[in-house]
Amino acid sequence: MNPTAKDAPTFAQVYESLLGILRRTSGSACFGTLANWLFEPQNPFNPNQRRRPKPELLILLTYVALMVGTFAIFNFG
Repeated sequence: MNPTAKDAPTFAQVYESLLGILRRTSGSACFGTLANWLFEPQNPFNPNQRRRPKPELLILLTYVALMVGTFAIFNFG
């Protein structure tokens, strides 16, 4: 059975569904998911230890900082 345009959910339906999911979950769940994406896994033997950022995040932030610096030098320097 091929889906047609009639069967596809509208933007408003998808938006309301996402808002419902966000309302049901607590705010800390969203921050926990974001922290899991950005930082290394937590040490199970020392849960109070600070979590280090993932190398991918550091590379991305370094790249963005270099691009902003280059932009500033060529436009305002």
